[in-house]
Amino acid sequence: MAGAIRIFPIVSGFLQVRSFADDSFVEIQGGAATSMEKQSRISMSDEYVLIDMRPKSYRVKALFHFFNHGASTTVAVGFPAGGSGAEGVKKQDFPYFRTWVDGEVAATKDVPDEEYGDSAGGYSFYKVKQVYFPALSTTTSVVEYEAPYGMSSNAEYWIRYPYGTGGTWAGPIHKAVFDLRFDETTENSLKGR
Repeated sequence: MAGAIRIFPIVSGFLQVRSFADDSFVEIQGGAATSMEKQSRISMSDEYVLIDMRPKSYRVKALFHFFNHGASTTVAVGFPAGGSGAEGVKKQDFPYFRTWVDGEVAATKDVPDEEYGDSAGGYSFYKVKQVYFPALSTTTSVVEYEAPYGMSSNAEYWIRYPYGTGGTWAGPIHKAVFDLRFDETTENSLKGR
């Protein structure tokens, strides 16, 4: 479910949201991660995403509820990320990133994306955490990050919220809510750039 969403009624056409993945079921082989086709027993019940627009950056807090329909298991869960720059001077898109599982801070490891990896001037990776899913129960994952605005060649500002690889979990995502918030100061600041 990749694509671009334009938000005209709220932001008068000056902002574009580019999106391509959620907390995803990943497999790590040979030091690289790849988003899997389907996790057979764990479904993403719902997600709530709050995007707080600020004058110079935006902050995202995404809450995911998963339900394990089978036996207890631990799987690698990766949140897609990227960056720019040459080897040794790479700069991540997310200057701030943190994640929790069931209210506890979860450690992550940056693992190169097997499919996209390094490309001209940029690179792609997953922020991978190991998540224990108890049998027949709900697990909550929260991801929070801050990033600067991007700018397209036609002078539109864009933000990055990855979504869509919720499709790597069993069945469809049952509910997704996106809450975009900003105040008048932020709107005026973005229009005046």
